[in-house]
Amino acid sequence: MISALVLADDASFSQPASADAVVRSLAALIPATIEGLIRDVSVAGLDGRRELFKIADHAGCELILSADHASLLPEALKASKCDLVFVLKAGFAPNAGYIDEIGDRFQSGRAPSALLMRAEPHSFWTRLMPQFSPVQGIVTQRARLHAPRHFSDLLRATRSGITARTQLRRVD
Repeated sequence: MISALVLADDASFSQPASADAVVRSLAALIPATIEGLIRDVSVAGLDGRRELFKIADHAGCELILSADHASLLPEALKASKCDLVFVLKAGFAPNAGYIDEIGDRFQSGRAPSALLMRAEPHSFWTRLMPQFSPVQGIVTQRARLHAPRHFSDLLRATRSGITARTQLRRVD
């Protein structure tokens, strides 16, 4: 089983994710929760975002708030209940097939260090070379993460991960 974390704020964001983006990302995780792949879901954001409290309350998920970006991700990862975590940037949702792909990859005897979920190609260059689409979601063992302060730290920690076939679509 997996703990999912929807990251509403991060230092790498040009602006915080909108409430609508958070809701749409959470909604995309419902089928995986029903299937039993995802055990718990958390929303992580900065203090002062009152709309996140309402969203988390309605969705029945945990809310992790922090005073600054540097402590947000570590606190959210500490609160996750499973060893396997799926960190998803708010505003993105996995396309169909992600439940089977994540289940197949991590239930086999040879699980990758991380599964990198990239955004759908959005430009000529990323259509030509999809491996250059930015990573917007990561599935990995929590033990492999050593005090990440930002989403970019997660990327550095999971350098040897493999890219998922399933892509993430923009939902904000």
